[in-house]
Amino acid sequence: MKNILIVGHTSVDNIITPYMEKKNVLGGAALYSSLSSRIFTDKIKILTAIGKDFPDGYKHVLQRIDGKIVISEKSTTSFTIEYDETWHASYDEGKTVHGAGEEINPELIPEKVWDETAIIHIATMPPKQQERFKEEAMRRGIITSLDTYTGYIKKHKREVLDLIEDIDILWPNKEEAFLLTEIKDPIKSSAFLKENFHLKIVCVKQEGEGACICYDNKIKKVDAFKTKIQDPTGAGDCTSGGFLPIFIRTKDPLRSLVYGMAVASRKIQNFGADSLLKIKRKEIESLVNTRFNP
Repeated sequence: MKNILIVGHTSVDNIITPYMEKKNVLGGAALYSSLSSRIFTDKIKILTAIGKDFPDGYKHVLQRIDGKIVISEKSTTSFTIEYDETWHASYDEGKTVHGAGEEINPELIPEKVWDETAIIHIATMPPKQQERFKEEAMRRGIITSLDTYTGYIKKHKREVLDLIEDIDILWPNKEEAFLLTEIKDPIKSSAFLKENFHLKIVCVKQEGEGACICYDNKIKKVDAFKTKIQDPTGAGDCTSGGFLPIFIRTKDPLRSLVYGMAVASRKIQNFGADSLLKIKRKEIESLVNTRFNP
């Protein structure tokens, strides 16, 4: 099996839930996805960046994933995320620090890594930054997986619409799918995106309601696993990260999505990306088997 290459930021975040506030929580879209993929395969490469201010206590987590970690003179990327009673997230843009994440670019990826890559997952970044990875991956014939972000769609909708065209696997949440299509029904918006933007798979994440996935001539709804939520940050990234290695092995989008959602259901019980290190493959397979006959 060739590698899964995951590109994007690693961050140290401030998380505010209806029940508690935690500062300096390890996060970042690329890190959540990479650690989720790692549950199922060691064929993971990451490209990410941190600042010299990155906490020493988290460095052992990055050492668990092979790849390139850029050490920047800029500050480590940081987000302040607040959740309401329905677990809807709001990002405090005034406190966002893009910092080291701005230095992530495709020229940092060695030729050997490109040659050994089956799928690249382009985690949430500014659309111009994502576009550079998309162009390079498509030039090389690598399967492309891409995540979106509400704030970038609101500010740069035309750029994002151009960006998502011809992507193999797209991961909007239901709000992002609506902003892109002006269709409120996630099932209809996923079908619209797939048909009009020439996509192979569209997965619309619906937070606590689960997700719907559109592929081939099928649209399937997958209910979320019931669990107690402590911190939903990174749930969507865990879903995509868990999906990718299963998809490479099985070519079954529906089963792969259930694996990804099972990983997400376990992560949201704890704060921080480092909590993913405690999740075992057998635990996820047991959950998946509650949805499929073994």
